[in-house]
Amino acid sequence: MKFFRIGFLCVVALSLFSLAGAQNASEDLLLHGMRIIDGTGKEAIENGSIYIKNGRIAAVSEGKMDLPKGATAIDLSGKTVLPGFVNMHAHFWPLDQPNHRTVAKMMLAGGITTAFSLGDIEPEKLYDFRMKVKAGEEIGPTIYSVGPYFQSGPASKRFRTVNTPEEALALYEKWKDKIDGIKFYVFIKPECFEAVLKAAQKDGKIVTGHLSSIKTEDAIDMGINGLEHGIWTIEELIPKIEGTGNFCRIASMNLDTSALDRIIDKIVEKEVYVSPTIVPMEALWKDQPDFVPNWKMYLGDSLRLKYNPPYSSQQCMPGLFEKQKAFLQKVYKKGGLIVTGTDPFYPNTPPGFDIHREMIALTEAGLSNMDAIKAATLNGAIALKKEKDIGSIEKGKLANLVVIAGRPDLDIAEVANVISVIKEGKVYNTAQLRNECIGGIKLSKSSK
Repeated sequence: MKFFRIGFLCVVALSLFSLAGAQNASEDLLLHGMRIIDGTGKEAIENGSIYIKNGRIAAVSEGKMDLPKGATAIDLSGKTVLPGFVNMHAHFWPLDQPNHRTVAKMMLAGGITTAFSLGDIEPEKLYDFRMKVKAGEEIGPTIYSVGPYFQSGPASKRFRTVNTPEEALALYEKWKDKIDGIKFYVFIKPECFEAVLKAAQKDGKIVTGHLSSIKTEDAIDMGINGLEHGIWTIEELIPKIEGTGNFCRIASMNLDTSALDRIIDKIVEKEVYVSPTIVPMEALWKDQPDFVPNWKMYLGDSLRLKYNPPYSSQQCMPGLFEKQKAFLQKVYKKGGLIVTGTDPFYPNTPPGFDIHREMIALTEAGLSNMDAIKAATLNGAIALKKEKDIGSIEKGKLANLVVIAGRPDLDIAEVANVISVIKEGKVYNTAQLRNECIGGIKLSKSSK
């Protein structure tokens, strides 16, 4: 396995890339001298230029362009520029503790310029925060959201449950103008699933799910767009072994079955995206080295003293990951759409850093370095139905870019060496953003 350890990079950079925080506003820029990985899977341009005007990419070329009038030139020799990353399974409440501002800054610092928030404990507050980011009043990735979970059963802090089609449709009607998709959760009742699915499809929403009560194959047949957590939630294929925990049941799965082959064929045929979310499960594996050794520095005092990773079923963890990676390899070989989602819940896999580890994990499952990068960029944009604006470095798209000290197409671990991020033409310094987040992930007052 490839692991990486991250500290703050000491980088001597020119012009805007050495400034703390962000520019006051986007301005026209000419980036030149750098390698360009455009996100489409093509080979890197070894010495390229990108002209940014009014927050969008106005031109991309090999070699150095003439400096357009009014633009600022930035020499990025020795660096690699990638498209901004798309996190297709984001949250803003680690350990059920809403920390919108800190989590958003940490995501952006790591190169995540677009985040799809898949279920919110306090959806009204996330919506308000999202609008503030859009207005430039807060710093963070562009946020898309599903609002509240769609879950059945007894209500809890996290879930506003729906137990009849009428309740489910009422919740959908309440939120449909504020959300971009729907996420069905574990115990959703079939009649609620079907009613909301049809309504969401009619409105052009993205529909995804962490499924259990609904068979994966049935959900695909009905038109679901995404599957969260990969093989780990294809419940109909997980053996029922009395007295055995879920992790160990998954580890004992047989993946050489016609049923799984049929599901994968449908995933590919119907262009259903797969978000394996490997990173959050690694947070539960004691033998997995911390890829951010100093992760506790981002926790507030109370949480830092209180939190210990909830390790469990350690004997089954190797098999758990083996099954996920074998499943992904099957999907990949058949041409399925794999995306990066990090489900940031556990503090020992901190936001912004986690997507780098997710890309590395995809290469361990058999994806090429370029295809792992594509999973985090263009594939995410396609899954989000935003590929006209984001996901690749092409003329006309938003200037969402990540500046890397390294060559991640040759060594995927170097994708973690983010020094600056550009979102819609505005430049952010990674080290400064992370400094602002030290101690920022805190317990809510009710949890202290």
